[in-house]
Amino acid sequence: MDIEDVYLAIESIMCSFLFDAIAPCEAELYKTYLYIDELEKRVYADTSYGEYLKRRCAEHGIYKKEATHAIRKGYSHQANGVGYKLK
Repeated sequence: MDIEDVYLAIESIMCSFLFDAIAPCEAELYKTYLYIDELEKRVYADTSYGEYLKRRCAEHGIYKKEATHAIRKGYSHQANGVGYKLK
């Protein structure tokens, strides 16, 4: 058994002085690590999304095309060979 194991066994008890002193810092560190993890996802193009992906692509000169209306064409033929166009 290492000294670290003894230290954790003694000082991890709730309401101990050290536990009460460190708990708020631990919660803030946890939030910070979650924030850093989310930032890491936004930095790389393969895991980025939305506005972040658009910015990342713009760094390399790649821009998204604007949306356009769809054009639909169709042809229908009756049994007697007469057809009509649909637009």
